[in-house]
Amino acid sequence: MREVFQYAPIGVLLADGEGRCTFANEACCSIFGIPDRSMHGFGWTGFVSVAHLRQVMDILKEIEAGQKPKGRCEIAVMHPRLGTRYCCIDLCRATENQKEACPVVMYIQDMSEDRESVRRLNYMMTLIEDIVFEVDGNHVFKNVWVLDESKLFMPKEHFLGKTITHALGEERAPIFAGPVARTIRTGKQTTIEYPHIDAAIEKWYQLKVVPVVLHGGPEDQRFALAVREITEEVQRERALRETQVKIERSNELLNISQQLSQTGGWEYDLLSGEVSWTSQMYVIFGLPEDTDIVNFDTNVSLYTEPDQEVVIRSLEKCKVDLQPYTMELQVNTPQHEAKWVRVRAVPVVENNQVVKLIGALRDITKEKLEAIELLRAKEIAERAAQVKSDFLSVMSHEIRTPLVGIIGSSNQLNQIRLPEQEETINNLLFSSEHLLRLVNDVLDFNKMESGQLRLIQAEINLLELVDNIRNQFQAMAEAKGIALVAQIDVAVPARITGDPTRLSQILYNLVSNAIKHTDIGSVTIAVRKLAQSDNSVTLHFSVQDTGSGIPEVYHEEIFKDFRQLIQQPNQPYAGFGLGLTITKRLIELHDSHIRLRSSPGSGAEFCFDLRFTLPVEDTSTASGVVLVGSAACQGKFGSMKVLLVEDNPISTTVIKKQLEELDIVPDCAADGEEALRYLMGGSYAVALVDLHMPKMDGFVLSEIICREYPDIQIIILTADIMADTRLKFAKMNILGILNKPFRPADLVTELAKVKAAG
Repeated sequence: MREVFQYAPIGVLLADGEGRCTFANEACCSIFGIPDRSMHGFGWTGFVSVAHLRQVMDILKEIEAGQKPKGRCEIAVMHPRLGTRYCCIDLCRATENQKEACPVVMYIQDMSEDRESVRRLNYMMTLIEDIVFEVDGNHVFKNVWVLDESKLFMPKEHFLGKTITHALGEERAPIFAGPVARTIRTGKQTTIEYPHIDAAIEKWYQLKVVPVVLHGGPEDQRFALAVREITEEVQRERALRETQVKIERSNELLNISQQLSQTGGWEYDLLSGEVSWTSQMYVIFGLPEDTDIVNFDTNVSLYTEPDQEVVIRSLEKCKVDLQPYTMELQVNTPQHEAKWVRVRAVPVVENNQVVKLIGALRDITKEKLEAIELLRAKEIAERAAQVKSDFLSVMSHEIRTPLVGIIGSSNQLNQIRLPEQEETINNLLFSSEHLLRLVNDVLDFNKMESGQLRLIQAEINLLELVDNIRNQFQAMAEAKGIALVAQIDVAVPARITGDPTRLSQILYNLVSNAIKHTDIGSVTIAVRKLAQSDNSVTLHFSVQDTGSGIPEVYHEEIFKDFRQLIQQPNQPYAGFGLGLTITKRLIELHDSHIRLRSSPGSGAEFCFDLRFTLPVEDTSTASGVVLVGSAACQGKFGSMKVLLVEDNPISTTVIKKQLEELDIVPDCAADGEEALRYLMGGSYAVALVDLHMPKMDGFVLSEIICREYPDIQIIILTADIMADTRLKFAKMNILGILNKPFRPADLVTELAKVKAAG
């Protein structure tokens, strides 16, 4: 409303019931000759005479009391530079609602020029604002007065002695003749306003017919016709009406928008202590609109006791830093509803002091309840995720622990096998490795769902990786009578940088599925180069089989979580499981996607493109240690004293045997307490510590070793490969971790790091 008033062409001043100015536009300040800041409060009254001021105040009080809707008076304003200025003031309420407190609007027009004309001219000349005609009772022109004859459409002599109709013509004459006839009939002054006869010219005029001589016959009567251009006044009035319409529309839109957004407006005058509300504020607080909300203390009491302190502290802080603030508060409603509001306050600063706060208050109860419910659901989900994580941790430990004995024993048998035992041992190794991969798949799937799976960057011997995959499945392919072929384009770089574990996992799952669903023909692993730059290469991988093929309708279905194809009649394949789901997600983790080309009877081809960086020349491992097999390391660790802490007797046997092959004779402890007795009696370079043990687990034992035996290097042996387990040990600065079951080469690698660091 104030923004609209600011650009009104006449003076506009908003005042409360006591006459205190709360707003004055630029035109008003110009009339009084003082700046906006000086107008506020009672500053404007000092420029008005006492008698005129009393007249204005009387009208204002009558309007405020509802005794009259509006009023008008004239006042004299003492302009600092121009002296006395005579003004006309129209007063009315800002809205028609008598119930709510609202300002009184004063529309002020400077009438000084008119008063100056009155002072200098006689009665007749006071009518000469533009043109004055003298006519008799017969409508005959007797005289013409005009300051600027150019305003007449013909010389003034041509009017004299002619009737209005004869002089002005049939088209213009009614504008003058009608009011003259009315004044002759009534004997009273007649005033009309009319537009320019040419609609294309935006001008307005006022015709005032004043009886001068009424006695005698028509030829003796005299009437003065004063014509004055009032275009600016009409435009001002039109602008004022438009402003009033805009104000009313703005108020209506404000009320509607506040209702729709459940937002109320408020104002707090720090100088007077008064508080003003919009109607929506009462709705939000559940109060009738006649509730007396007049001061700050009354407002504060509407909030809960803890939040009342928040309101007071925020106000005091605002007084100091002069900055807006926002709060979320809980409300005490008469209906005892659980209701929250968000309060936004903006300070009005004068002379570096906050004099007023203007703000908005929004009902956020729905958002708050939804947030509380969301938080409750989040807590439930986190508890469920923790239960799931704990279950997977226990499952991983329970399954992987016996696999230590199976895989370890199988590897030891493989070193001393007889020719006739080769197939049996190979099958045993393959089955145990397959079971281990299934366990890893489940854990990887959990990591993917929780967003914890991350790719590592290491150097990959691509030829060796593909060859290892082919060797793992060679026996299985031969058993089914199919060929397993690896085709690597000569342009493919031998060494790349990427995540070797995840790349192996992708190819392993695809080759495993291909062999499973192929009974005749072959399975082909192919790698070719698509593009290469100075530091990167893009490779195309494909695994193609000559199996029964997959109907197109199932091409999307086979990649969904835990989905299997429904076996069709006469179809030899049983479907796909978790492996393809993980494969798809691993490829997407590489910012790529997997594609399937297949139809019934034509086999299937799974392909994808991956981008790798190229390793720099003369690379080496991070520790500078060359990784070799246990046989090549015999005699190199003989002087290393090792403490093995393992509660599972089978695992102890397997690991002890692996250490002995490295010429290491370890001391073996079955639990943490026995390990402490060994530590007190000997000096060790390495402690191989199992994580899950009775009496004292690996976490507690490792903390004691770190604290009391800092020279001993700890290598954790664990079947729990959850991410938080590694994080706990990383915080203890223990980075050596062997995931059960581990290969002898993995043990050699960790021991070599210790030896190199020692």
